[in-house]
Amino acid sequence: MYPYDLGATIVEVGFLSSINYLSASIPAFVGGVLTHKYGRKRLLLYVWPSYVGFYLLTMIAPNWLFLIPAYLVYSIAYAGDPALSSIYADSLDENTRAEAVSILSTLSGISGLFMPPIGGLLIEYFGGIRNSNSLRVFYGLYTAFHALTIAYFYRYLEDDGRCGTSQNLRKALVSLKAIFEEGRMRNYLIFVILTSITSGLSLPFTTIYIFSEIGASSTSVGILTAISSGITYLTLNLGAWWSDRAGRKLPIILSFILSSSALTFLALADNPYSLFSYYLLVGLSAIGNAASTALLLEYVPSELRPQYFGVRETLMLLCLSISPPLGGFIYASIGAKALFLTHALIQGFIVIPFFLIAIPETRKLNP
Repeated sequence: MYPYDLGATIVEVGFLSSINYLSASIPAFVGGVLTHKYGRKRLLLYVWPSYVGFYLLTMIAPNWLFLIPAYLVYSIAYAGDPALSSIYADSLDENTRAEAVSILSTLSGISGLFMPPIGGLLIEYFGGIRNSNSLRVFYGLYTAFHALTIAYFYRYLEDDGRCGTSQNLRKALVSLKAIFEEGRMRNYLIFVILTSITSGLSLPFTTIYIFSEIGASSTSVGILTAISSGITYLTLNLGAWWSDRAGRKLPIILSFILSSSALTFLALADNPYSLFSYYLLVGLSAIGNAASTALLLEYVPSELRPQYFGVRETLMLLCLSISPPLGGFIYASIGAKALFLTHALIQGFIVIPFFLIAIPETRKLNP
């Protein structure tokens, strides 16, 4: 909503999202290589100040055009994603990986149960969701939070050194070949391309649609988000338990089906009360989240993870930069309902079949 409140049109919001993703693709690509050269913790400390710069520039932006330099600053942070993902992956036990992912996600997301209603009330207090000044307060809080995070990383973040910092930059780049030469990893990268292009169609416009066309208040959306978050973490843990016992693919497929259903209900919503079904299905669609993370981690050997996560993040960002302008044109010319239904149909008839056929099960179960 913030660019929209600062004067951007629907189509301009799409292009702004495209700039955001496109500018981040190069840092994401080199991030895996830089991890090998500088080490994971050091790289995170180098790039994390860009979060502080982004939120500070966003807070003081007088109009939506000033968000472009803010997004360019933010893009630097993507260079640290492969390092953070590698530290995370190496800290999880193989036999209970999905359950560990769900527990960590639940602990980190407990605030999602009570913060959205509080945030909604605060937005109403400071002037409402259509008042950009009410959102500036939150960007100021984000600035302070990420400044404190730098200090926390410096003091407590542990790096076991599995990524050899002695490897030079040229050798790290050469090692990228292994990612593209292995058929299974190539298939997963194609899957990333499909899901990223599809999700980018509607992702930047969901909030605008809910507030500007459905007419929901920030308080009601905060309450619905809290309910959805509670369902999410219950479902996430259930899906993780199921995934570690029945394999990764079934929960992921069910997750896509529920996500497509949620988009369909969003397209059919015509008043704030009808949004409940959408938020309910969004929460239930988390059943495959832990399985999806576990499947990705099991695809790639530990020594290739930084490079693979860098390539994956780059492809994802490049694809996300392509589809928002197209989604903006569909929204402006045909309507939001057509946009959400298009997303649901592509997911149901292209993404799910490809996943079923091309992505093998990674969880080896005892007979």
